[in-house]
Amino acid sequence: MTSVSQDVRYSLRQLSKHKGFTVVAVLTLALGIGVNTAMFSVLNTFLFRALPYPESDRIVRVFRTSPHSQSWPHSAANFFDQHSQNTVFEKMAAYNFASRNFIEQGQTAERLLSIAGSADFFPVFGVAPAHGRVFKPEEFEPGADNVIVLTDRFWARRFGSDPNILGRTIELDGKSVQIVGVMPPGFEHPILWGPIDIWLPLKFSPERKRKRGTDGRDSLCRRHPGVSIQQAERS
Repeated sequence: MTSVSQDVRYSLRQLSKHKGFTVVAVLTLALGIGVNTAMFSVLNTFLFRALPYPESDRIVRVFRTSPHSQSWPHSAANFFDQHSQNTVFEKMAAYNFASRNFIEQGQTAERLLSIAGSADFFPVFGVAPAHGRVFKPEEFEPGADNVIVLTDRFWARRFGSDPNILGRTIELDGKSVQIVGVMPPGFEHPILWGPIDIWLPLKFSPERKRKRGTDGRDSLCRRHPGVSIQQAERS
């Protein structure tokens, strides 16, 4: 015990003689501890907690595997084959990221980040819009490129959470589109897709439905009740 006390006193004397080193050492430890704590907080928030959707444990991401990768996206034809032969998923959605130019009179043009999702995209999550509606079946037909749904964040940032936003027409890439809905706060999730502004209907022409090349479509599905991950993987 005496030896330990002597070592501690000696260490304190040495640190007091080299105050610059002491400050740097303490700051380094503090920053290191702070970074580790922040990293754990991020992991705890995004990995260890359930996603903010009803029965979120039933939501899965489906990848196409090959000798080159275990997480390839899907071609349109492969997605529709999986959809027609599926027995384990209640809902299956394809989606991809896109960007659109938003031009409003008197405002600076802005490049919007968007997701174009197939008909089951919103039903996969089981969350209703906070305002208005999501897309109707006929709005997924080729040529019906005229409706959008806003994220709550974009609605607040660009439109000041205007309660009369529904039915308003804006210009995207030179086309007039109508705002039909706004999703609730927290619906968009950084683990699943990161910050976005709008959702669009994902449409497939008959020719695209037959395309089997890599088409960059991701897939999210909701398992049937009682179907395990292992059963879904074997299907």
